[in-house]
Amino acid sequence: MSKRSALTAILILAGLATPGALPAKSADTLSVDYRNAAFRDGEPAIPAVAKTRIAKALAAAPAEIRQALKSGFAILGEAKGPISGGKAEETAYLLSPKRPVAADPGPSQRQVIALVSGDKLVGAYLLPETGYARLVGTAPGSPGRALLLDGTFMNMGQTVTSLDAVTLGPGEATSVRQSVKDVYVDGCDNPAGDRARKAALVTVDPSSGTLSPAWQDLGCPATTPAR
Repeated sequence: MSKRSALTAILILAGLATPGALPAKSADTLSVDYRNAAFRDGEPAIPAVAKTRIAKALAAAPAEIRQALKSGFAILGEAKGPISGGKAEETAYLLSPKRPVAADPGPSQRQVIALVSGDKLVGAYLLPETGYARLVGTAPGSPGRALLLDGTFMNMGQTVTSLDAVTLGPGEATSVRQSVKDVYVDGCDNPAGDRARKAALVTVDPSSGTLSPAWQDLGCPATTPAR
């Protein structure tokens, strides 16, 4: 992959380009396939009306949540289902004060998960100080589902994506239940180390929600100098 192509992929994951749209997840995810370029390069398709609805719902959020999003927010993905563990249909949104950039993934402001049922805010949760790029699915959990969030960073010619299963609560807190590092690594422009590219198919256990990755060597384009 050329440096320009790698940067384009980063901008796509950061929400600055739109090569394709990821559908909202309405059931627990069976797998997350980072071998699939369309998935890696996709971003969620969120209708504009959703942002207005969420903004109204957030008026009922605790002060700490409103403070985190006081300057506005971008929607970086959604997942549908009985997220909190009940029977009602809910939608979880990943909200960020700004779109994370892979070259500088650590946002100065906290990101938020907003859980909405209809026009009502069911819950609002602060995420760890990590620059997540997308909400890509859900996994079974107890009492509610875990959300699958990925994030990408770029450093010294290498692009790396990781995937976290994040649980909601107690209160406004969140916690990372499981983290899978390096689900996608592109080091084809690495100036000093190995020039290699790999991606994982991450399967989700339908009972426990455990994430199990299996990596595949994708190789570098022929234009990349040989190792």
